[in-house]
Amino acid sequence: MTPKIPLCLIGLLLYGSSTIAADIPDYPFVFVTGKAEIDTSPNLAICSLTIRAIDQDPGRAETTVDGRLKSVLGTLTANDVAPGDIESFNISKQILSTAYHEKEPAAIRGYDFTRSVQFKVRQLKSLPAIEKGFIGSPNVEQVTCQFDRTDRAAIEADLLTRAVH
Repeated sequence: MTPKIPLCLIGLLLYGSSTIAADIPDYPFVFVTGKAEIDTSPNLAICSLTIRAIDQDPGRAETTVDGRLKSVLGTLTANDVAPGDIESFNISKQILSTAYHEKEPAAIRGYDFTRSVQFKVRQLKSLPAIEKGFIGSPNVEQVTCQFDRTDRAAIEADLLTRAVH
């Protein structure tokens, strides 16, 4: 062996041992458990829905979704949902076909258009009217709401402080 190879091996061993070792914290170790609770009502609802239309004519399906979107936006605006709290996204168009039926040639059965809408309701007293306007309405599906607090971060920080004490 040449003298360079043992020096390289020693260098690698020293480098490897320094990466494995970690600093040991000073004694004594302190382990704390705590618990804090608060009972507070939500002041925000984050809701979503899907507008869907299926039709043989793709133009009619798209027109139905667009018309229903205008109606949804009108309902939200009439119930004090700010335009900045409304988001429409995920426009989808799918062709419905008979491509997987073995006995007949593939054919287009229709077109399935969907559009997702998400909105925040900051005045929870308006939520029943909004939901009543959407649930059971034609072309509106998957109406969901999750409740939250606008001051969640401050509440969580306060609870953490209380739990530590």
